[in-house]
Amino acid sequence: MKAAIVSLVEELEVNIRRDSRHRAPREEVTEQFEQFSRSFFEAQQKLYSSWEEKRGFLGAMEKEQLYIHGFMDGYKVNGGFNE
Repeated sequence: MKAAIVSLVEELEVNIRRDSRHRAPREEVTEQFEQFSRSFFEAQQKLYSSWEEKRGFLGAMEKEQLYIHGFMDGYKVNGGFNE
């Protein structure tokens, strides 16, 4: 069941990223980040990139747990109503 939920969340994430309403803001953020990162010295850029990657991964793990927990709570509530 958990694998199916994770798969569903991943599919939803892909669909959200493809949403044309998000394209312009995503491009703007990407351009600003590129300008920002070009202002770093090489050592600063490596350190920042490593930190950002770890921070992003941790945030994604936390969000995944929240989604799964919320889904399971909803599933339990729905099951309770059907009994």
